[in-house]
Parts: sequence; structure tokens; C-alpha cells
Amino acid sequence: MGKTQSKGSSMDSPGHHQKKGQSDKSSHGRKIPVVEEVFVQKIAYKCGVSDEELNEKKEIYLQHVDDDPTLGFEEFRCLYRDISGRAADIQFLTAYVEAVFRAFDANKDDQLTFQEWQVGFYLLLLLPQGEKSAKVSQEDFLLAMEIIFRLYDQDGNNVVTKKEIGKITSLLREPDVANRFSGGVKKAVKGVEAAHLDKYKGGLSQQEFLEHFSKYFKENVAN
Repeated sequence: MGKTQSKGSSMDSPGHHQKKGQSDKSSHGRKIPVVEEVFVQKIAYKCGVSDEELNEKKEIYLQHVDDDPTLGFEEFRCLYRDISGRAADIQFLTAYVEAVFRAFDANKDDQLTFQEWQVGFYLLLLLPQGEKSAKVSQEDFLLAMEIIFRLYDQDGNNVVTKKEIGKITSLLREPDVANRFSGGVKKAVKGVEAAHLDKYKGGLSQQEFLEHFSKYFKENVAN
């Protein structure tokens, strides 16, 4: 897979996507939705991230939300590194970004949208750092899924398609990703693939989406 980078961009400076004339770092056009902010804070505090560090990462994130860039492989990886704080886990981070591109880059042009970066980011936050696998709580898993549903539901019609569920499933079943979870999550994802999604021909509502993942998570993870 070619590891390209969007024209004229560099991750050397956190503010490289700052709009011209935007001198106030906090003057962003959009804000992080409450459900996303709660999830990020919860994960960050578990990892010992300070409020100051979290605010710095939030500024970088919001600059990209404002610009909504198309990202090449290297930008994708560097942005994950800078915001997730996984600089010491670069080997896995590279494998993870490769997995995201395999799952989401349908036209194989080595470019993904920032929305796709966001979907991968919220799943990345769930993954434990280091070689040891760890069991992810149902609460955290479903909160991440709720955020991902909201990201996909851009038109606000409260529907996500089976195709988008397939992308999530494909990423979670990637060996490098599945190995970071406990075996239970891996089994849960297999269960999701085996489900009869044909009855949802028009797509899944948020409630159906979360119930769908919750059912298989409970059957395969909760003891």
C-alpha cells in the first residue's frame, strides 16, 4: 500500500491546518459533541493524561474538524500519534493505520476522509496499549459505537447502512486489532457478522445499531 501524504501538509507543527487569519486557537467553527468529549475524557483520565495535555490535543483535533481535510497514510498515522499519545507504540500504530486503510479505502487511492479518521480514532481509544490484551467494558464499547453511529449519520436521518457496519466489522476483525482486545470482543464481532442483517434493508436506527452490537457483546464477552 502506498503511504502517501496530502499535498503541502506536514505534521511537524500541530497547527499546520489552522486557517489563514485564525489567530485565536480556541475560535473554532464547531465544538466536540458532549458524548464524544465525555468518552475522550474518560479514556484519557484512565491513561493518566492531564487536563492541560487533553486541552492541547483537543485544539489539534478541532483544527482538523474545522478544515475537514482528506488525509494520506502518513498524516493519518501522525495525527493518531499526536492525539492518542501512542508515540511509544509506533509499530502497532502503523499496523493499525494499514488496517484502517484496508477497511475503508474502497477506491484504493491511499486517501481517506477526516470522518473515516474519526471512526478509526474512537476505536483506537478502546484498544489497550502494549502487548497485553485487555477486556474492554461494555459501557466503553457501546459509547464508542454511539459516537461512530453519529459520525456516519451525517444527514441526521438516524439511519446507518449495512455497508458502514461492514466497514466497522472489517476493521475490528483485523488480526492486529483483534489481538489487542480480549478474545471476547473478537468473538462478538464474529457474531455480528453472522447476524441476519437482511431485515434491516433500509439501514439501522441508532437504537437498532446499539442493540445489535450490545446483543453480541453480552453473549460473548459478559460473564
